[in-house]
Amino acid sequence: MKKIFVLCIVIISVFSLLACSMNQEDEQVSKKDTLEKWEIRNQFVRDGKVLLTVYPDPVLSAEHPFGAVLHFTESFEAFKGKQLSIYAYHKQTSEKITVQAPETINEASPGYTSLDRYPVTSVLPKSGIWRYEVYLDQSFYADFVLHVKE
Repeated sequence: MKKIFVLCIVIISVFSLLACSMNQEDEQVSKKDTLEKWEIRNQFVRDGKVLLTVYPDPVLSAEHPFGAVLHFTESFEAFKGKQLSIYAYHKQTSEKITVQAPETINEASPGYTSLDRYPVTSVLPKSGIWRYEVYLDQSFYADFVLHVKE
């Protein structure tokens, strides 16, 4: 009887250690994802391929209208007939603004065969770090992170 009790204690201890180890690994992955999510960058890369590059206004500042040009690398067929929308999130306050309401893409950028030069304009209410998320048909497509001056 004592042997079974000791064996149960050993098994429970091993499972407890494994669970703690897995939680620590998950926590580390989560912290890494969070840091990368807010790292200032003007490109979005998936599987080693750049899907989006943004060229923001060099004088990007809060409370002033600014423009940016988005350069999508996929062919126009990836976008044709789909709704494209863009939202921005402020890191410190989690405030969300709509940069572009859903718009159906029916034509390529003027003078191009794809969305090589897709212009967007907005006014951000606060300075700081903003993460822009781009959606196609309400599914996440790409993101980028910009620092907005005061």
